[in-house]
Amino acid sequence: MLLKFEYLKGGISTGSSTIECNKNYSTECFIKTLNSTNMITDICAKSFSRDKLEIINDFISMKNIISQINDTNYDKTIDVDFETGITTQKLFDAHEFFEEIGERVRSGELQEKNISEVLLLGSELNTLIHKMEGSISPNESHWWQAVFATPTIGKIPLNDEIISEHVLDYKSDHLYVGYGETGKNLHHTFLLHEPQITQRKMIQPQRYILSEVFMIFGDANLNFEKYVEWCEENEIASYGYDYMNPIYYGKWEIGRIVETTFGNNLSDFPEHDSVRAIVQ
Repeated sequence: MLLKFEYLKGGISTGSSTIECNKNYSTECFIKTLNSTNMITDICAKSFSRDKLEIINDFISMKNIISQINDTNYDKTIDVDFETGITTQKLFDAHEFFEEIGERVRSGELQEKNISEVLLLGSELNTLIHKMEGSISPNESHWWQAVFATPTIGKIPLNDEIISEHVLDYKSDHLYVGYGETGKNLHHTFLLHEPQITQRKMIQPQRYILSEVFMIFGDANLNFEKYVEWCEENEIASYGYDYMNPIYYGKWEIGRIVETTFGNNLSDFPEHDSVRAIVQ
């Protein structure tokens, strides 16, 4: 089975990529979630900037969104000083807002319908923060992401068979099911050395195969032995997390990119404001 993504700008095709899908149960579940949508979305983002002008525009957009969030009636604000420059730590501090609001919704403290404006702004902020992180670290692996959410995001809860098909590493030029959670799993906190996220019990496991895709450019490997060592040193189990359970670190591979109209050069990745999925 082939899965094709057609990138669109103003409704006109700017390029495409084709993925040869894996023949396994988790991929079958993903295709089901995708087929439950209308197969087109404008919720798409990438972790890399095309040039310096795009980096500047992203930075301006990020600051504007933070101002909009701080001008709402939400009871918390983002107090990070970006006027004196941008650093990875500042981006991390700003991202904590997105993680915290997600946790408040999951716990039932807040209702989505009552904070829909802040949630939408927070989602846009999350995308821009990750993109700015990619601009700061241009030599690391990068990604493209799309969420097919009309009429709603397709979701299938993880079961034992799906979990058994997890993989440890992201491979370059492969497609994966998106993480789909607001926050971080144990793999994320290990990579960023953020045991405080675990101590605050804000870890979010993968819960679903869902209609969100994650395309990787450049390998991103999990050193599993180091991961286990880190979890033991930081007593992760004492906070109620089974760090050996794949829901806390696993990925689910959909397939391999076999053809693109833009080669492997990220600078030539198609400009687009929406994307259409076609199952062949």
